[in-house]
Amino acid sequence: MKTRAVYTEKNNCQDCYKCIRECPVKAIKIQDNSASIVAELCVYCGHCVETCPVEAKRVRSDVELVRHYLESNQRVVAAVAPSYVAEYGMKQSEIFKNSLINAGFDDVVEVAEGAGILSNRIADYIKDNPDNIHLSSCCPSVVMLIRKYYPHLSKYLLPFYSPMLIEGQLIKEKNDNTRVVFIGPCIAKKEEAELFPGNIDLVLTYKEVNELLQVLEDPDNLFVNNNNGNHDFSGGMNYPLPGGMIVGLEERIGENVEYIAIDGMDKVGEFLESFEAMSFDKPIFIELTSCEGSCINGPGSIKNNSVVKRELEMKKYLKSILKTEHAEITNTLDNINTDYSFIKPVTQVVPEEEEIESMLNSIGKRSEKDRLNCGSCGYDSCYRFAIANIRGKAERRMCVSYMRKVAHNKATVLLRKMPYGVIMVDENLNIIESNENFASLLGEEVEEIFEVAPGLEGISLKKLGEFYNYFRQCFLSDSEYLEKEIRINNKLVKLSIFTIQKQKILCGIFNNLTIPQIQKEEIVKRTKQVIEEYLGTVQQVAFMLGENASKTEASLNKIVEVYNPE
Repeated sequence: MKTRAVYTEKNNCQDCYKCIRECPVKAIKIQDNSASIVAELCVYCGHCVETCPVEAKRVRSDVELVRHYLESNQRVVAAVAPSYVAEYGMKQSEIFKNSLINAGFDDVVEVAEGAGILSNRIADYIKDNPDNIHLSSCCPSVVMLIRKYYPHLSKYLLPFYSPMLIEGQLIKEKNDNTRVVFIGPCIAKKEEAELFPGNIDLVLTYKEVNELLQVLEDPDNLFVNNNNGNHDFSGGMNYPLPGGMIVGLEERIGENVEYIAIDGMDKVGEFLESFEAMSFDKPIFIELTSCEGSCINGPGSIKNNSVVKRELEMKKYLKSILKTEHAEITNTLDNINTDYSFIKPVTQVVPEEEEIESMLNSIGKRSEKDRLNCGSCGYDSCYRFAIANIRGKAERRMCVSYMRKVAHNKATVLLRKMPYGVIMVDENLNIIESNENFASLLGEEVEEIFEVAPGLEGISLKKLGEFYNYFRQCFLSDSEYLEKEIRINNKLVKLSIFTIQKQKILCGIFNNLTIPQIQKEEIVKRTKQVIEEYLGTVQQVAFMLGENASKTEASLNKIVEVYNPE
């Protein structure tokens, strides 16, 4: 079974949730410590691929399959998107097609031809349906977005193939045994080719094309100018630019129609959300593309240059071909109409308000103050995060504030298990946490304070005894470990101080030597248990909280070393 166009390399995923933050439709599910893509929800815009910091989100490579085509006896034609000019620059684009011929393709055609055919058909359609709203259907990510998440707007989608599919149909009409490989900047085209089988056999991004050419011998010899000249294709070369479709339509229809171009998934989503509240004075054509900067900035681009530079290269090329005659377009296709209704709307469980409230309460989000969203989970509100949990797409541990509370509560319980006094202090010598054994060691007055303020949080160590100087000494000397025998209330106490977080947190162990000796083996056993249980929690939140679990483990192990010397 073929891998989906976009997938997760599980071994690389670091559980950072950046893909969730960037995904416009939240088509990500956290499972088995990995952020996997839910195909039914995905619109293949490629945002997750571009933003994943560890390249765990991958685009399926079809290079090997194309190489297999080229090595076979089949006729293979490359259908090149007009954005190749922006991708390689005007000078390099002049010889790009010949490079593909030398790579083994039998022919190279420009998809701008299919775009020109589409422009003619759209112009006729709008003239025949003047009192309507028309949404472009060239961008497969936008088509999937509308069909899956705004199905009520599907009636406004233009019922035509994209230029890629039209060009593939045109090529195969001439020779049905031809393999057609589309080359362009778009990841979603891989999915579109599979949604409409028969027109396009495989899709390569520009990144993949470079990979294909680099494995061939003597790649420098591939770039030989064949002097085929420039082509216009009746405005089809404008398509990769923002508003590029509109250029050709204005020439054909004129000013009787309103034109709007919207590029970038955020802006497209904002437009679709507010669509029903809009009113239009006359027929309108709306060009929608998922990539900011339109197709010259697709996720499959190499992007050696900025989007501004690529746009300038494209416009320079378009200016140069104004001096040439229109390339003749022979449209022998009987029908380029299509119906997108087979792309089914997304149906997700709509939880009851009571269920959402219960979910929020379970992670400590009991009031509006608790629900001030930090965004660490990837969702734009605690409310949406709760819904994702109910739908099985998220887990409680994704919430940093919840895990912080879990870690704190568990640490508190573990401290209480210690058979001796334990205290943690910050760099200002204020208590972060302590257990009841520590309070008992200091006497009734401190025990009473402990009952009112469990853990003695915030109390200055200086007020509890002269032993605070040993903690101060550790901070000043940057010592990792200090051990002293001291007296507290006429009790001989073994004090062990060690670093939990350098120059930030110290932990002190107070072992009362005047009481019957606790068995050394029992101390070691209990301490090891505490280490294991504590680290189980720390490791879950280490990444999110920026803690260093390995340092914590080393620090806690010093407790064992004190009571179990080799």
